[in-house]
Amino acid sequence: MKHDLRFIKTEQCITNSFFHLLKEQGFRKLSVIQLVKQAQIGRPTFYQHYEDKYTLAASLMTRYRDDFQTLIAKRMSVNQINLVLESLAQYLINNRNQINLLCTIQLDNGDTLMTEYEQVLKNEFTRAYQNNMSIDRTEIPLDYATDLYAAISMVFIKHTLTTGTVNSKIVAGLNDLARNLNLSI
Repeated sequence: MKHDLRFIKTEQCITNSFFHLLKEQGFRKLSVIQLVKQAQIGRPTFYQHYEDKYTLAASLMTRYRDDFQTLIAKRMSVNQINLVLESLAQYLINNRNQINLLCTIQLDNGDTLMTEYEQVLKNEFTRAYQNNMSIDRTEIPLDYATDLYAAISMVFIKHTLTTGTVNSKIVAGLNDLARNLNLSI
């Protein structure tokens, strides 16, 4: 059913309506009644897709987190880091409005999209660090290197989302910093 064109179009309509209402009034004030009215669908149709506005928000956050994780995993597996960071920045710029809106939502477990992004960075860095046998692991403890990598990356992400631009000098500087700290994977 999820590959049915009607289902896909309804899903897109719900998503677009969600972002529109989220921008207008915020998540707390947003209701399913407003969503179905904005999307021009019936409540039963909405409930075929989602249990409530919280599962819709969680689903969208998962989608954007998974896209981000794919890009970060790619970054960890190639030697042309500059190109991957620039493609990550371009992804953030292209999805900037939606990502910024999703960042205003805090899930029941306390997570936000930014905390999920930070966790992805830590997990992927740890995995890559442990798989790279050429790194001298005695120089910098793994937990310190992981936190440092995630913090530097989060500053880059927040800057890109705020400015909507990618600066190649910042990308080059990040790569130099990582190399100098032996954080390059």
